[in-house]
Amino acid sequence: MTETELSERITPLFNYIEKLNQWLDEVPPIEQPMRFGNKAFRTWLDKVKENVDADLAEIITAGNPEFSQSERAIPELKEYLIDSFGSYERIDYGTGHELNFYVFLYCMCKVNVYNVNDYQVLINKVFQ
Repeated sequence: MTETELSERITPLFNYIEKLNQWLDEVPPIEQPMRFGNKAFRTWLDKVKENVDADLAEIITAGNPEFSQSERAIPELKEYLIDSFGSYERIDYGTGHELNFYVFLYCMCKVNVYNVNDYQVLINKVFQ
């Protein structure tokens, strides 16, 4: 079986996820008694929220100027994306949050940023 190649159209989203991973390294866990999640999660998620509009615009339009109409979907897309990382209030993560990421990817397809030819890459490179 051959490895799934990262397509040019998916690269901006893949790079965004890599950036989020870098931010995790920049926001270390807080020394605290832990019955639930670490409060540093809120610091990280605040950073995600501060940048999400510009980041989504870049993902949608990077190398694809014809997708500028899809930018109108950013207010809805960002809610699914942000909610996919977990609960800010409860500092927890569950299948509902994972489902939000799936819905985010689905919506990106519905606004024609991605299409059926991108499904394998979206699942094998992004979702996993």
